[in-house]
Amino acid sequence: MSKEEVTPNAPGIGPVRETIKCAAIKRSDGIIIVGRNHALCIECSPEGNGDQGFITSTARFVDRQEAGRIAYAAGQIPKPIDILFSEDITGDNPWAGEIIDKLKAELEAADKQIGWLKGDKVRLNKSIRLRDNAFDALIVMDEKATKQLQAKLDTANHDYAELMKERADYVNENKRLAEFARYVIRQECWSIFEQDGGDIQELAEKLGLIVPCVATEEDINDDCDCEVGDAIFKFSQALKGD
Repeated sequence: MSKEEVTPNAPGIGPVRETIKCAAIKRSDGIIIVGRNHALCIECSPEGNGDQGFITSTARFVDRQEAGRIAYAAGQIPKPIDILFSEDITGDNPWAGEIIDKLKAELEAADKQIGWLKGDKVRLNKSIRLRDNAFDALIVMDEKATKQLQAKLDTANHDYAELMKERADYVNENKRLAEFARYVIRQECWSIFEQDGGDIQELAEKLGLIVPCVATEEDINDDCDCEVGDAIFKFSQALKGD
């Protein structure tokens, strides 16, 4: 992979990539000595120097050229280089401060975004609470209004039923009075025969215009030739008048 083909990977962003972990020397016998830098690796190797390179996060031994490409792609160094030195990634190099400043700037930007998100969350929760409170209030108002309307409707239905019952009573009463009036007119006015008052009284009782009852002291007057306890007739409600 050439330097032009390498795409840097900003710390904490994008997919996980292979990174450089430490310096290493690969001896001729295949043994790999690792350390903070190559000087320490040489000191720890009884046979002295070997092929200098690095160990990656995948436990691979790579030479300085490939290590440079990996470190740049992983964001461990700020710019591409041909050969990677241990100082470039241990913090002992002049680029370390630049990388730290870059990381700090990214961290500050992330903190600001988190602050904005928290603020948005607070405003969103407040809006949700206001909406829920308004919705609850509307439900209470609707329930109260519905109960009031239902109460008025029940009253109206009751009044209507009472009026219809009274109307039916009046219609029935008028029918009975009309039938009695027709009988009296036919028998008293149009008939050539003298009528018996008993027949008229019998028809009035049949039509419910008079009702049988027992005389009380209140019934004893000039219009009633009777004694307390006698069987008498009284006008029904239809003929009582005011």
